[in-house]
Amino acid sequence: MLALEREGYAAVYVPASQSVSDDGLRGMLSHKAAAVLCGLGGIGQNDLLVTREYGCGVRLGTVMTDYPVEESGVIQNPCTNCGSCVKRCPSGALVGTEWSIDTPLCDIIDAEKCSRYMKKAFQKIGRGAVCGICMAACPVGNNRK
Repeated sequence: MLALEREGYAAVYVPASQSVSDDGLRGMLSHKAAAVLCGLGGIGQNDLLVTREYGCGVRLGTVMTDYPVEESGVIQNPCTNCGSCVKRCPSGALVGTEWSIDTPLCDIIDAEKCSRYMKKAFQKIGRGAVCGICMAACPVGNNRK
Protein backbone atom coordinates (compact mmCIF):
# COMPACT_ATOMS: atom_id res chain seq x y z
CA MET A 1 0.00 0.00 0.00
CA LEU A 2 2.79 2.43 0.87
CA ALA A 3 4.48 1.67 -2.45
CA LEU A 4 1.31 2.66 -4.29
CA GLU A 5 1.07 5.90 -2.32
CA ARG A 6 4.75 6.69 -2.98
CA GLU A 7 3.97 6.40 -6.69
CA GLY A 8 1.12 8.92 -6.34
CA TYR A 9 -1.84 6.53 -6.27
CA ALA A 10 -4.57 6.52 -3.66
CA ALA A 11 -4.78 3.34 -1.62
CA VAL A 12 -7.00 2.25 1.27
CA TYR A 13 -6.56 -1.05 3.12
CA VAL A 14 -9.72 -2.87 4.20
CA PRO A 15 -8.80 -5.31 7.01
CA ALA A 16 -9.80 -8.96 6.87
CA SER A 17 -12.19 -9.12 9.83
CA GLN A 18 -13.68 -5.69 10.18
CA SER A 19 -17.37 -6.12 11.01
CA VAL A 20 -19.69 -3.18 10.57
CA SER A 21 -23.03 -4.73 11.51
CA ASP A 22 -24.56 -5.13 14.95
CA ASP A 23 -24.65 -8.92 14.52
CA GLY A 24 -20.95 -9.00 13.60
CA LEU A 25 -21.62 -10.90 10.37
CA ARG A 26 -21.15 -8.20 7.73
CA GLY A 27 -18.03 -6.29 6.82
CA MET A 28 -17.29 -3.14 4.85
CA LEU A 29 -16.55 -5.11 1.70
CA SER A 30 -16.82 -8.70 0.53
CA HIS A 31 -13.18 -9.71 0.22
CA LYS A 32 -14.32 -13.00 -1.35
CA ALA A 33 -16.27 -11.20 -4.07
CA ALA A 34 -13.29 -8.94 -4.75
CA ALA A 35 -11.00 -11.99 -4.97
CA VAL A 36 -13.36 -13.73 -7.42
CA LEU A 37 -13.55 -10.59 -9.57
CA CYS A 38 -9.74 -10.42 -9.55
CA GLY A 39 -9.54 -13.99 -10.84
CA LEU A 40 -8.05 -15.54 -7.68
CA GLY A 41 -10.61 -18.33 -7.27
CA GLY A 42 -14.28 -19.12 -6.74
CA ILE A 43 -16.68 -19.52 -3.84
CA GLY A 44 -17.08 -23.05 -2.49
CA GLN A 45 -20.07 -24.80 -0.96
CA ASN A 46 -18.63 -23.66 2.38
CA ASP A 47 -19.00 -19.99 1.33
CA LEU A 48 -15.21 -19.56 1.38
CA LEU A 49 -12.86 -18.51 -1.38
CA VAL A 50 -11.37 -21.62 -3.00
CA THR A 51 -8.14 -21.26 -4.96
CA ARG A 52 -6.54 -23.93 -7.13
CA GLU A 53 -3.26 -23.81 -5.24
CA TYR A 54 -4.33 -23.34 -1.61
CA GLY A 55 -7.94 -24.51 -1.56
CA CYS A 56 -9.70 -22.67 1.28
CA GLY A 57 -6.47 -22.02 3.17
CA VAL A 58 -6.28 -18.29 2.50
CA ARG A 59 -6.97 -15.18 4.55
CA LEU A 60 -8.01 -12.10 2.65
CA GLY A 61 -7.56 -8.39 3.02
CA THR A 62 -8.25 -5.90 0.25
CA VAL A 63 -6.49 -2.79 -0.99
CA MET A 64 -8.72 -0.35 -2.84
CA THR A 65 -6.70 1.81 -5.22
CA ASP A 66 -6.86 3.94 -8.33
CA TYR A 67 -3.75 2.21 -9.70
CA PRO A 68 -4.53 1.03 -13.26
CA VAL A 69 -4.63 -2.77 -13.32
CA GLU A 70 -5.23 -5.07 -16.26
CA GLU A 71 -8.48 -7.00 -16.03
CA SER A 72 -7.73 -10.61 -15.12
CA GLY A 73 -11.18 -12.07 -15.62
CA VAL A 74 -13.07 -14.56 -13.53
CA ILE A 75 -11.63 -18.08 -13.53
CA GLN A 76 -13.51 -21.37 -13.40
CA ASN A 77 -14.49 -22.10 -9.81
CA PRO A 78 -12.03 -24.66 -8.35
CA CYS A 79 -14.74 -25.97 -5.95
CA THR A 80 -15.70 -29.45 -7.15
CA ASN A 81 -19.06 -29.39 -5.30
CA CYS A 82 -18.10 -32.69 -3.67
CA GLY A 83 -20.08 -31.83 -0.52
CA SER A 84 -17.29 -32.84 1.85
CA CYS A 85 -17.47 -29.52 3.71
CA VAL A 86 -21.25 -29.78 4.00
CA LYS A 87 -21.09 -33.32 5.43
CA ARG A 88 -18.41 -32.41 8.00
CA CYS A 89 -19.87 -29.09 9.22
CA PRO A 90 -20.61 -29.60 12.94
CA SER A 91 -23.15 -26.78 13.07
CA GLY A 92 -25.21 -27.91 10.09
CA ALA A 93 -24.96 -24.39 8.71
CA LEU A 94 -23.86 -25.37 5.17
CA VAL A 95 -26.67 -25.96 2.70
CA GLY A 96 -24.68 -27.55 -0.17
CA THR A 97 -25.68 -25.15 -2.92
CA GLU A 98 -23.30 -24.51 -5.80
CA TRP A 99 -22.26 -20.84 -5.83
CA SER A 100 -23.01 -18.43 -8.64
CA ILE A 101 -22.86 -14.65 -8.78
CA ASP A 102 -26.65 -14.52 -8.26
CA THR A 103 -26.82 -16.99 -5.36
CA PRO A 104 -27.97 -15.36 -2.11
CA LEU A 105 -25.76 -16.05 0.90
CA CYS A 106 -28.61 -17.75 2.76
CA ASP A 107 -28.80 -20.37 -0.03
CA ILE A 108 -25.19 -21.41 0.77
CA ILE A 109 -24.80 -20.95 4.51
CA ASP A 110 -26.82 -20.02 7.55
CA ALA A 111 -24.23 -17.51 8.78
CA GLU A 112 -25.97 -16.94 12.10
CA LYS A 113 -26.10 -20.69 12.81
CA CYS A 114 -22.37 -20.97 12.06
CA SER A 115 -21.61 -17.95 14.24
CA ARG A 116 -23.70 -19.27 17.15
CA TYR A 117 -21.92 -22.63 16.98
CA MET A 118 -18.47 -21.02 16.94
CA LYS A 119 -19.31 -18.75 19.86
CA LYS A 120 -20.61 -21.67 21.90
CA ALA A 121 -17.87 -24.17 21.01
CA PHE A 122 -14.94 -21.76 21.11
CA GLN A 123 -15.93 -19.06 23.60
CA LYS A 124 -12.93 -19.82 25.82
CA ILE A 125 -10.52 -19.26 22.94
CA GLY A 126 -11.60 -15.66 22.31
CA ARG A 127 -13.03 -13.47 19.58
CA GLY A 128 -12.43 -14.53 16.00
CA ALA A 129 -12.13 -18.26 16.65
CA VAL A 130 -13.33 -20.48 13.84
CA CYS A 131 -13.66 -24.23 13.86
CA GLY A 132 -12.12 -24.61 10.36
CA ILE A 133 -13.61 -28.05 9.80
CA CYS A 134 -15.11 -27.04 6.44
CA MET A 135 -11.68 -25.75 5.40
CA ALA A 136 -9.93 -28.94 6.44
CA ALA A 137 -12.55 -31.08 4.66
CA CYS A 138 -11.97 -29.38 1.29
CA PRO A 139 -9.89 -31.57 -1.05
CA VAL A 140 -8.90 -28.67 -3.33
CA GLY A 141 -5.38 -27.30 -3.14
CA ASN A 142 -2.05 -29.03 -3.46
CA ASN A 143 -0.40 -27.32 -0.48
CA ARG A 144 -2.36 -29.28 2.09
CA LYS A 145 -0.58 -31.38 4.68
